[in-house]
Amino acid sequence: GNRYAAVASSLCGGSAWNILAETVHSILKDFRCKDVGKEDIFLKLNSLGAKTGNCGLAVKPNFLGERHDPSLTGWITGIGPENLRLGGLSAAFADGITTNLRDMLPSNFYKGRQTIVGSGNALRKNPLLRKSTEKIFGMRLLLPDYKEEAACGAAMHASSVR
Repeated sequence: GNRYAAVASSLCGGSAWNILAETVHSILKDFRCKDVGKEDIFLKLNSLGAKTGNCGLAVKPNFLGERHDPSLTGWITGIGPENLRLGGLSAAFADGITTNLRDMLPSNFYKGRQTIVGSGNALRKNPLLRKSTEKIFGMRLLLPDYKEEAACGAAMHASSVR
């Protein structure tokens, strides 16, 4: 019926966000700060990133490579003495994760579209990543009402196969 699904599935979307949180946790531990739980770090990263916005940093979150090129590595550019702060870094990570997903499909795919459907816990639990998705894609983001989207989608597809 002239409908199709296009899927961009990076190897390091939510994992990139987790890597940032683990790095912050490690730094705090190195300074012998009081142990801060990962959920508190995630909340702070979201808060600081939303408040600060991206301050000229760019993050390429290929920390685990990609399916088409396992040798890819990640990078951070645009660092200056005034912008290497956790808020800007958080926002740049969110933008980098989203940009990586956007760039996995041809740019003409997005023409005339107004809505993107996202899935996964990274989007579900991360308001900064949802905001970045709408900004980078230039579309309204919808999340399914049900969780475990891949399993639900496979079950729906299986029920329709004869």
